Amino acid sequence: MKRRAALAAWFCVCCAAGCGGDLGPEETAIAFIETYVYEANQEKALLLSDALAAEKLRKELAEVAPHRQDGFEEAAQRPPIHRTLVDKTQEDDKTILYTYRVETRPKSGGVFSRMMLIHLKRSEKGWRVINYDFWND
Repeated sequence: MKRRAALAAWFCVCCAAGCGGDLGPEETAIAFIETYVYEANQEKALLLSDALAAEKLRKELAEVAPHRQDGFEEAAQRPPIHRTLVDKTQEDDKTILYTYRVETRPKSGGVFSRMMLIHLKRSEKGWRVINYDFWND
């Protein structure tokens, strides 16, 4: 939990200062998981995205816009998520793919587990998520 809070604080400082490029590739992937999966905040995740990932998020934002007439509202409580790095594939010095197992543990019980691929590319803006995908574990 302390790492999550520290990462969230660092992410907010970087976004406010316009220095999101300071995050490394794994920190960018984790920040994306935290904002997109845990917080369900596509607007914030868009700040970490480019290319196809940004297109997917914009499409999703358009689809949820009627339900979020006043913009994004943070939920009071969300079930905890746990992420485990399963694989890292570095294609070259500017492109990395991470595969995570992301588990959600709702209060109703049980564990909902999915795999998540996060494709990152280094650009002049720093590391950005250029694509992401989920599949059942």
